[in-house]
Amino acid sequence: MGKDGRDKESIRSIRRKIGLVFQSPESSFVAKNVLQEVMFTPLNFLSDEKAARTMAEESLKDFNLSGYEERCVDELSGGEKQRLMLASIFVMDPEIIILDEAFTFLDQTSRDLLSDLILKKKEEGKGIISVTHDAKIAGSAERIILMKDGTILKDGRSEDILSDVPLLISADVRPRDEELFLFLTGGGVHDRT
Repeated sequence: MGKDGRDKESIRSIRRKIGLVFQSPESSFVAKNVLQEVMFTPLNFLSDEKAARTMAEESLKDFNLSGYEERCVDELSGGEKQRLMLASIFVMDPEIIILDEAFTFLDQTSRDLLSDLILKKKEEGKGIISVTHDAKIAGSAERIILMKDGTILKDGRSEDILSDVPLLISADVRPRDEELFLFLTGGGVHDRT
């Protein structure tokens, strides 16, 4: 976006435009209850508590957390914590959303919900960066940058990279084809009968 992340003057505007979903939900929580957690960021950028509350309630609704407003963050299940963290990031509608293994802890219903929200944000022109070891999740990307130990192994279209099974295995990414993966890694092939 033309801003230097090392420039202290730019940091506040950068933070407003980028939302980062951490791999571990607990590492990002700052409040005791669910509503306060989602209101935290809007209150840091807006002085209007009523507007922040409205935004937070809408984001909680998007992640099926309506009715959880007064619940203690520590009492939520792993999947609920993950959805809460996502609601806390999506509440500000950032221009770029960085997801670090965001599908961890989510059941299939919540995975589908997150996938739909990501697609919606993408259609709105938002930038989505997803860090994952799951080739099934990566399959929805237009572009993949495959890395291992901080080194870029390949950068290209998702279908080109995901079809290169030996490359995926060398990068510790489990390919979408489970039987081929097991065969190539010596894990055996399951009987399909």
